[in-house]
Amino acid sequence: MLEVGVLGPLVVERSGEPVAIPGGRARKLFGFLLIHAGSAHSVEMLTDLLWDGHPPRTASTALHGYVSRLRKALGGEVLHTAAGGYQLALEPEQTDSGRFVALTGVAQASPDELRRSALLRQALAMWRGPALDTYRFEHFAQAEIAALEERRLCAVEEAIEADLNLGRHGALVPELQRLVRRHPQRERFWAQLMLALYRAGRQVDALAAYRRARSWMAEELGIEPGPQLRWLEQAVLRQDAGLVGESPAGSAGGGEAAADPGSAELALLSRRIRGLAPDEWAVLECAAVVGRQFTTAAVRALVSEQAYPNVVSQLRSLSARRLVRPMGDGYEFPHPLFHQAAYAASDPAARAPLHEAHAHWLAAQANPVGELIGYHFEQARASLLTLRSPDARTRRLGSLAAVHLGDAGTRAFRRADMASAADLLTRAAKLLEPEEPQRLAWQLAAARPLRTLGRTAEAVSVLLEVIDRAARAGDVRSEWRARLELAFLRVTASAGVHPEQDAVVVAEKAISALEPLGDDEGLALAWTFVADGHAQQGRLAGAATAYENAARHALRLPAGPYDGIVAEGFAIVLTEGPTPVAEAIAECERLLGYRDHPQLGVMRALGVLYAMAGDTAAARRWLGAAQTEINRRGVKRPLLFLAHDQARVAMMAGDPAEAERHARQGLTTGAQLGGDEADELNAMMLALALSRQDRPSEAEAVASGHSGGSAQDIVRAAGWDMVRSELRASRQAWAEARELAAKAYSVAARTDFAGVRADAALTLARACHGAGDLPAAASYARIARDLFAAKGNVVMLRSTRTILG
Repeated sequence: MLEVGVLGPLVVERSGEPVAIPGGRARKLFGFLLIHAGSAHSVEMLTDLLWDGHPPRTASTALHGYVSRLRKALGGEVLHTAAGGYQLALEPEQTDSGRFVALTGVAQASPDELRRSALLRQALAMWRGPALDTYRFEHFAQAEIAALEERRLCAVEEAIEADLNLGRHGALVPELQRLVRRHPQRERFWAQLMLALYRAGRQVDALAAYRRARSWMAEELGIEPGPQLRWLEQAVLRQDAGLVGESPAGSAGGGEAAADPGSAELALLSRRIRGLAPDEWAVLECAAVVGRQFTTAAVRALVSEQAYPNVVSQLRSLSARRLVRPMGDGYEFPHPLFHQAAYAASDPAARAPLHEAHAHWLAAQANPVGELIGYHFEQARASLLTLRSPDARTRRLGSLAAVHLGDAGTRAFRRADMASAADLLTRAAKLLEPEEPQRLAWQLAAARPLRTLGRTAEAVSVLLEVIDRAARAGDVRSEWRARLELAFLRVTASAGVHPEQDAVVVAEKAISALEPLGDDEGLALAWTFVADGHAQQGRLAGAATAYENAARHALRLPAGPYDGIVAEGFAIVLTEGPTPVAEAIAECERLLGYRDHPQLGVMRALGVLYAMAGDTAAARRWLGAAQTEINRRGVKRPLLFLAHDQARVAMMAGDPAEAERHARQGLTTGAQLGGDEADELNAMMLALALSRQDRPSEAEAVASGHSGGSAQDIVRAAGWDMVRSELRASRQAWAEARELAAKAYSVAARTDFAGVRADAALTLARACHGAGDLPAAASYARIARDLFAAKGNVVMLRSTRTILG
């Protein structure tokens, strides 16, 4: 029987034997039919899917060819011709996702906690990675990926709930700490963590977990925790006896301990608010709209002319009632629950014009804050939408909010505040109608910070929507910018792509499309892809020219992250190319403040260059400065490359144990982000560090888990050959070591990566020396010595003396 695995990378087996699914469009076709197994789809629909809405005249013939190849692989009884199209005939139990759904259903129906926990854990063990990982960049797979991932997280929540009820709280804490880091938006995980900590006798840590949850929600979402978490905080503070019994962290059916958290306090506050005099309520309602903290001037701007003269006295009265309290030059609600109760007591019909009026008042102040103005327009719209369907007024408010939020997001992006940029730009896009061109612009702008923050799935979903809508609207600029961003995501995620999807090919097509439009931003991005392509092929001179073209376009834009890409590109050329170390350091120090912004990639390059010069202390200072800048920006992906540079510097300093720590940290971070191209670099460094600590079996295990590069990245392929040569040498397998080293040197010699050429020559010299070919060893060692000397790499220059004396 045929079995298919989609809970991770695609796996297909027949009677336990692997089945190779053809690549390219045949694999895309299989993925679509697999997701819609049991349903027939027409030839027209399938060709439209496979060629992104632009099928060639020969598409039907090509489709029949793909079907034939799939039938040959799968067996003719699975892929049927039906209703003028094709259908994949699979039962749910033939897929791991179907078995997962069935098993979790059985578990949830079981009244036995022990059995429920065991079944859920068994179901979760089926997962080998992200759902439909092979198709994570395909538009047609996004809904199914989201549904499967949600089912998985729900199963995790249910399994933890069962384990809590079985008294396993102590063992659950590490798992829950990982879960809240990865999924901070899921309040149930926070509640379960608080409960597990409390039951483990860690009341202080339980309260600290609540504070972390509240801080994250305030900073990222602008909201307070839900009533469940707020109730749990109060229950922990009063050491509620119910917390040691059945969990209140669950969903329905949790008993009295789980029911109606926070409702008693809200009910009491609501009664107090309803008892206010009309003049007091008029002031409190305006204050609640302004925010938890508010100034007298802000409230005066909102109240009626009749109430205006009495604002100060009414605020004093409200303070005496302990509904507000003085703070600086204004007031605040004493607790978020007070603010929530006052806001909830306001009629949305009255609240909407107050939000709108406050937004206009804020815009008229000195140094207006666009994010806050946009928020109040956004809330005015939201209040109206609770009363009626979208209309001209809600659309106008949405447009006003989007302008301010989008502009604030753009400013956040330029100052490298990626978390704020992603939030603001995403909100701006959602406020606009789907057909509005500016919606595409904000979505496109949001994709970059989402990707930088490691929120790859969200970025992919946004980009696929932009490509689809832009293509239908004839918006060439937006379509090609989105294709560029998606191509970059595919490269950085190390996804297996087809030649027509290769980033450089996409970039070259984008340049042709965007040049007539004068789109400097899109062209700057496209030229960086071309530069990357040259670098992967070992052509640093070509990369430098491409970076110059990127800089030409980036300089026409306001200063921002594109400048960082260009500056880092120039720094890589200086570090890895033939430019002498002293000269490269001087050039990089000039690049540090490129366009008046601290350049993170240049800091890292200086760390490596100073290590080459033998100044390890200076190298570590620069890498420390880079770490500080990364922390300031709140971004994650640069940590992967920093870890590689830290490991590289540690290796040059003769400390492979430190190098191992940095490389492992880089791989851990990469795994948290769902995989990245930098993983290969950190794995390479880890294998070397283990080898230098006389741990060859561990190093072999790391090396065996990686492909050894690709035809598209010859520099990385040469690096892996050097690593494997060293590993063979550690086993005295000199013939194999020499063969691998010779292969690496043959590749490296065709590049202008001076360091890679020198490393390859030295690796080959060592292999020849071990094999007893001393003349060849001396010859290659001299080549390495001359290259290291010309570069000014004094650390590696010393390494040649072991052979040359």
